[in-house]
Amino acid sequence: MAEFTNPADDCPQAMQDALRAYAEECVPRGGFLMAVLRGDLFEAALRADDTNRPRLAAIALWTFHNIPRAIHGSPEKVKAFLEEEKVH
Repeated sequence: MAEFTNPADDCPQAMQDALRAYAEECVPRGGFLMAVLRGDLFEAALRADDTNRPRLAAIALWTFHNIPRAIHGSPEKVKAFLEEEKVH
């Protein structure tokens, strides 16, 4: 029987840390991760470095399962989150 592996397990630790900082501390990220957070995977693929490009699906899946959906998935959600946190 084949063992199931979660593709999100391939998300690099540095990307997990950066995504947590975005979610917990409202720290804007670089162009690659901001594209992932906006759900613009075409832009993310263009901005990814050689380490993250082959892991883009894993990074997207990790984000989907670990970052609150209210603060990622569209440009509007990301913008609203970053602007709301500036007020606080």
